[in-house]
Amino acid sequence: MMKSRILLACPDMGYMIPLQQKYINEFGDSVELEVITDGAYFAKLFSVHQHAQLLVVDEAFFSDDLDKHDIEKICVLVESKDAHIGDSIGTVVPIYKYTSLKDIFKQSCSNINLGQKDDSSSAETKVVLIHSASGGVGKTTLSIGLCTSLEQSGYSALYINAEWLQSFQWRLATQSAIDDSKIYAMLADEKEDRYRIVKHTVRKEDFSYLPPFKTSLMSQGLTKDVFKGIIEKVKSSGDYNFIIIDTDSVFDEYKTELMDLSNYVITMLTLTDSSIFATNKLVENIDGTNTEKYIFVCRQDPSLKVMNSTMFFTVGEYIENIPNCELKSNQDLGMVDGIRKIAYMIS
Repeated sequence: MMKSRILLACPDMGYMIPLQQKYINEFGDSVELEVITDGAYFAKLFSVHQHAQLLVVDEAFFSDDLDKHDIEKICVLVESKDAHIGDSIGTVVPIYKYTSLKDIFKQSCSNINLGQKDDSSSAETKVVLIHSASGGVGKTTLSIGLCTSLEQSGYSALYINAEWLQSFQWRLATQSAIDDSKIYAMLADEKEDRYRIVKHTVRKEDFSYLPPFKTSLMSQGLTKDVFKGIIEKVKSSGDYNFIIIDTDSVFDEYKTELMDLSNYVITMLTLTDSSIFATNKLVENIDGTNTEKYIFVCRQDPSLKVMNSTMFFTVGEYIENIPNCELKSNQDLGMVDGIRKIAYMIS
């Protein structure tokens, strides 16, 4: 039987890699998958008649002439939810470019038979570590916004703040801490299943989260290993699609252990000499920062100026400055374009 042909066309290679991987994961070798990032090649290819079951194409490459080819379904990736994609109708479907991979795949593959591979295994829980080389860059804002954005896209996300002293709860409707002294006593025992101990305390607002501890870890006689134990058990349980870990700027052996445990490590910085310098020093001490696992995110703020620093890393995404950020709801943070793009990158 002839395999279904799927074409993915977009000039942004960084955008295409996770999208390509999603189709590979879902279909394996049961389809013929072609990826095109060069506009001239795309134009040359479609200068002759093409046959395919599915074309997912960026609006930068789209033209009404594509509807004249023998293509069962054309999905156009648009930058704006209200974008106009020309006069084509019927087989042409607009898809907002920065919705989740899950939604892009679902929308593009609906109502056509592409021979999805038989894979009954559940998807692995992804652990995402968010940290910085210096404080005050907005990593908690990013962490909470990312959790909300993932939930808005149909995923389940658990937020865990893994700092010595927690203060994230000001953003939540319920700010009370875990108050049962028996829980802290059991958490101190390394032999215990620490997720089992705290699972019943997990709350759900815009996303699921482990409530704050009532005092610092040191005051409770605990170490940061308690978070590692919880994260490992949550990951193996498969209860959530994502675990988002919000950590401090300390770089130590414990932080490297969390990095090893994570599927993605997001390093947050601002566009200032001091933040770039600190991030450079961090990069010097971590192997593999040029791989897809490590994502550097820069918060843009017109009031902050970089003078003459050189980055020893590549920024994967810029997040626009959020005016009156403290007044924004978690739902608002989840809709910030830069945060939605990061949710797309890791989903």
